[in-house]
Amino acid sequence: MTTDLTSTISSKTAVLFDLFHTLTALESTWSSGPMTHEMLGVSKEDWNRQLLECSRDRLVGKMTDPHQIIRRLARAIDPAISEDLIVRATENRIRRFAGALVNIPPTTVAVLTALRRAGKKLALISNADVMEVQAWEQSPIADVFHATLFSCHVGCAKPEPEI
Repeated sequence: MTTDLTSTISSKTAVLFDLFHTLTALESTWSSGPMTHEMLGVSKEDWNRQLLECSRDRLVGKMTDPHQIIRRLARAIDPAISEDLIVRATENRIRRFAGALVNIPPTTVAVLTALRRAGKKLALISNADVMEVQAWEQSPIADVFHATLFSCHVGCAKPEPEI
């Protein structure tokens, strides 16, 4: 398997990556703080449904205020969630995603650096909202890519062909 992968990559001039859950560590290791759904007191299933199925506006940059994003997602699940809880959950989410971007696993950094040194063109395309990529410039892999596209900056999201 490793030989097949190595030969496949060797034959390519460019490699395209996704970011979260691909180049970052697993979400459960991003920080010691609680996950957003836990802070809001909603089920993980309901929260993920909102994130994945009901929030295109945040992904394509139509919504750019982090508190507004979390407010809309949270209150779609439970309209009674307090504003104070939404503010705290938003700040926690920003910290967690910053941790994910800054604490890229060393093996990931090493592989990306090796690919670039080998002359490969590296690109990153990721569906993300503004708060999820707020700390991108502090990431140890930010300068490794020849091209970086975040859905919230370009107005379209995967799997839309326009991205």
